[in-house]
Amino acid sequence: DGNFSCKKPLPFGYRFYSTPDIDVASKYAIKFTYEGDDYLVVFQNRVNPENLIRISNIETGIGEY
Repeated sequence: DGNFSCKKPLPFGYRFYSTPDIDVASKYAIKFTYEGDDYLVVFQNRVNPENLIRISNIETGIGEY
């Protein structure tokens, strides 16, 4: 049991999601304020395309995962 938690419902269950679209990633980002400026935290990662399962925008209604 890890410390993974998410503030929004995960439509395809608990796992780590990746997207090539920063706008989709920003919808799940944690927002914080530092010295009066607002920031969103997202992580960039690399994936092995041979093991990648693509979920289309049509299926998610948000963007490609």
